[in-house]
Amino acid sequence: MAEVLLRETIQLRYPRLLASGVDENDAQTVLGRIRRFDDWCAEWVAMGQVHERLGDEALRDGHPPRMRVRVLR
Repeated sequence: MAEVLLRETIQLRYPRLLASGVDENDAQTVLGRIRRFDDWCAEWVAMGQVHERLGDEALRDGHPPRMRVRVLR
């Protein structure tokens, strides 16, 4: 039952994620890591933390335009 819920959620949400601007590579990475429906939020938070770190590094290194792209993701 849980696997069915996860599969249906991914099928429903994937096009919406892309339409709302989520990078396709990020979406595939995150969705590929989710093994249980309960992992959904934690995996998206983890991806957000990756982009936050990249944005912080870009800002620290003096690359504000690149940093803005990372922060906006």
